[in-house]
Amino acid sequence: LDYPIHVNNKADEPDVNEKWQSLIAYYQQRALKKLAETVKKTEVPAGKLAIWKVYNMGYIIKSEHHCIAWDIVRTNGLGQHVNELNEPMAELLKQIECMFVSHWHGDHLQMWCAWRILKDGKPVFIPEIPPRKEAPAPNREDKRFTYVWESKEVPAEGYNGITFKCIPGHQVELLCSLFSVTIDGLTILQTGDNQDRTVFDHFAELGRVDVLIGTCWTSIPRNGLEIAKSCKGEGIERPQFYITGHE
Repeated sequence: LDYPIHVNNKADEPDVNEKWQSLIAYYQQRALKKLAETVKKTEVPAGKLAIWKVYNMGYIIKSEHHCIAWDIVRTNGLGQHVNELNEPMAELLKQIECMFVSHWHGDHLQMWCAWRILKDGKPVFIPEIPPRKEAPAPNREDKRFTYVWESKEVPAEGYNGITFKCIPGHQVELLCSLFSVTIDGLTILQTGDNQDRTVFDHFAELGRVDVLIGTCWTSIPRNGLEIAKSCKGEGIERPQFYITGHE
């Protein structure tokens, strides 16, 4: 969860914040090490998914033949202690085939994690780089990433037997991609920090969605009936499973 990391950020005594960061890093290091070992040894039967929440909106999802990730970062707010997470995080990232990044915010995209994945020859799918003063339009200048920012047709893409569609959304003005990813016949939709209600217009185009992952503080949870009505498959209301994040 995000809140415990920041609860002492404004402590009057600097040593209190330092001790708190050290404590959280100690816990996170042990948790990540255990997670890397668990993901590696877990065998998922056909027709099932194993899902691990890493931090914030970061998830590892494993099926019978695939293992993918969303928005994986080392825990923010740890100061110099964040480096204590490097070794177990590197082991965790070895388990995945690719990573989907919803948008360019530090609690969803961390270059340290992205470079580890790219260095291993695995793709990182991401929306276009956000505008800056010197470059006012979104761009695709860093060729190491695979950019996905599609039109209303949300065409299906593919990688190594993994298929996905992208709905273009926004967090305020920042591009925020909603990736609908299918692995071994099961579809997962992660919303990032999307606040753009126009994305609901495209949900029916996605077809079957089995698992929906959304932030707890946007309009996604408050529109569950609308989502279920749009995401249908084989006559069954979808999604079957809903996970909240970004607490």
